[in-house]
Amino acid sequence: MRLCDINLDSPAWSGGITAINCLAAGVPFVTLPGAFFRQRLASGLCKAAGVEGLIAKDEDDYVELASSPDRIGAAMATLNRAALFEDTAPVRALEQHILRIAAL
Repeated sequence: MRLCDINLDSPAWSGGITAINCLAAGVPFVTLPGAFFRQRLASGLCKAAGVEGLIAKDEDDYVELASSPDRIGAAMATLNRAALFEDTAPVRALEQHILRIAAL
């Protein structure tokens, strides 16, 4: 993956694990969110990591973004890996939910 200049997230089925691996490696990818959850995983990860600039607005923008090193570079300049990999808030929320259920 680190040998790629850019990765393209499939518009029909978002590559959540691929997106996580890209962000961890600092490899840019372009995503186009769709109507279904499965098509929005990568865009959610982009938002969490501060790289909203990797999210295309529509199909034409997907092509434009994928072929624009300047836009990709600007988006990747705001990458915050810690927001994805060091944020314990989701783990704590799940912990509280499990404890609440166990107390029932």
